Amino acid sequence: MMLALRRNVSIAALLVLGWPASADVKVWQTPAAGRWDDPAHWLGGLPAAGDDVVITNAGAEVLVTAATPALNSLTLSRRLVCSNWTTRIEARMVSIGTGGAITLPPAFTESQMSNRVWIVCSNLTIEAGGKIDAAGK
Repeated sequence: MMLALRRNVSIAALLVLGWPASADVKVWQTPAAGRWDDPAHWLGGLPAAGDDVVITNAGAEVLVTAATPALNSLTLSRRLVCSNWTTRIEARMVSIGTGGAITLPPAFTESQMSNRVWIVCSNLTIEAGGKIDAAGK
């Protein structure tokens, strides 16, 4: 009986502690293309684990070249470009709104795969006019 109780408590702790609590809202402030890992593009600094990230301003195109922190949420109505095979978008909730896209850069001429769209999330919402696009890339 005690073993079953410990196991259930351990599983509950993993579920609760698996995703960090929401910390801050980080907003992409550059109305142009830029790299995710450049703090100058973010209002309030680079996104950290548990943050809510918003990329909605006109003209924004964000290049991600490594795994993101485990975000609470990602709200996107602009382009998020995933470059490199190990790049991962990780967020509890991912919402791609009208005009938003998670995509790849143009294809290389090499025969090996070099880029992919890799999203780790609990909830994925793609609104009309939003997309995940890897066609021909």
